[in-house]
Formats: sequence, structure tokens, C-alpha cells
Amino acid sequence: MHSKRLLTRAMAPVLALGLLVFTGCQSAQMRGITADNAAYVSTTRPALKVAVRDIPLVTSGAGTGRLYNANQLGGLRLDTWASFFAKGAEGPAVVVVQAELPDGWQWTTVYPPATAVDVRPEILAGKTYTAYTHLLAAERDAFAGLAGEAAGEQGQPVYWLVRTFEGIYPETQSKMVLQYREALPKSLRDNIQEGLAAGARETAAMALVHNTLSSLGSSEIAAFRERALSAISVERSQYRDGIQVLKADSIRWQYVNDALLGPVMERNIGE
Repeated sequence: MHSKRLLTRAMAPVLALGLLVFTGCQSAQMRGITADNAAYVSTTRPALKVAVRDIPLVTSGAGTGRLYNANQLGGLRLDTWASFFAKGAEGPAVVVVQAELPDGWQWTTVYPPATAVDVRPEILAGKTYTAYTHLLAAERDAFAGLAGEAAGEQGQPVYWLVRTFEGIYPETQSKMVLQYREALPKSLRDNIQEGLAAGARETAAMALVHNTLSSLGSSEIAAFRERALSAISVERSQYRDGIQVLKADSIRWQYVNDALLGPVMERNIGE
């Protein structure tokens, strides 16, 4: 009888630990889209709810991103979730991406494109994100064509005007990439096309893109920044009920790559 009591006492911490683990598994944060299709819930730490205002969901789901500058055969594979919200081919549109690195890797500092303007920190849900405005060629866009055809043209607009927010969450080896997009005004789009048609080399083309952005003027750039902040809301959330795990239709995962996700480095031994 005495030995049974001792055994029971000895087993109590083990049972308690098992119950704790079981409870934790039962309540583990899931990633996916909320039941109303209006927000993405992340598995970062802390968990985030990224809500998109007045722009409908087009597609969302898990896939594989690849980083080709990581010196890995076939590219470094990343567990990735991508969501695309859009109001037609001309936008506005919002992209929400969460990418998780495998063990042994870490995200480096965020490096905006050389042609980006209005680079500044933004605090979203208590986290410092790097924000910048840039142009994105639709031909190299993972989400091209998902919202239909641009009026009077074959395919999407040649360029999107994009406000990107990048935040790194080391605890889960995750990066969040949020984008607000609008089709570049036709007059500016034509300027770029004329320059490229004239045979501008890559460096000249980059200068052309930068000059096109600069020609918008500080007031227009600021107004675009405010529209981006108004369209996307980020808050800490332990949202667990009604998470939808959807299938991402037609996302071009080959373009969920270095250009979208940014650079990484191998973690030093012992870190």
C-alpha cells in the first residue's frame, strides 16, 4: 500500500506534464483564413491577425517558397502561406505572406530594392517592420492574373505600385511580407514602356523606374502610404476558432522567391 502511494506521488508530475502537453497541443495556434475570409491568422510568435479592409479574398493557402541565393541545390525550400486579396485586375490588392525557414537558417536585415522610395520603419502590432514603396513587374509576380484581365490589355498591368512591409519573427524563424498594391497610372506605365522599348539597359531601366516613382511627388507618395496603412490592419491575436485551411489556386510559387522574401544566412554553430 505504501509503495502504491509512493508510485502515485512519483507519477503525479509526469501525468501533470502530459496533461499540459496535451492541452497545449489541443490549443495550438493554427494558421489560415478566418471564417469571414477577411483576415489571415499567423503562427508567428506572437500570433498575428492580419485583416484586410474592403478588399475581397481571391485565394489563400500553403505552398513552397524557394530561395536561390542560399547556395542550395534546387533552392532552399520554405514552408510558406500566401493570401491574395483584390478588387479586379487594376486593384487595389493586398498580398499577405508568411514564410518559415528550416532549422539552421536565419533571416538577415531587410534590404529594400535599390529603386525603392519612402523607406521608413512602421510599427505594426508592436513590431518594427521595414516599409518601402516600389514598382513590381507583373511578369515576375506570383499573383499575376489571379484577379482577371486588365481592361483593354492582355494580362495584368505591366507594373504595380506597391507598398511593402517586412517583419522578422526570430522565435518561429518566420518573416511576414505584407503588400498593398495599385495599378500604376497609365501615363507613368507608358513612360516606362517607351524607355524599355527604346532599348534601355538594366541599369538605365532601374533609373527609369526610380525616376518614375520620384515623379509621383511627395504628396502622392504619402497619400499612397496612407492608403496602404488603411487597407491593412495587424494585431496580436490568439484567434483559434473557425480557421480555414484553404488550397491556394493558381499562385505562381516559382516567384515566391528571393525577390519577394529577401535574403537569409546560415546560422552559426552554437547559436
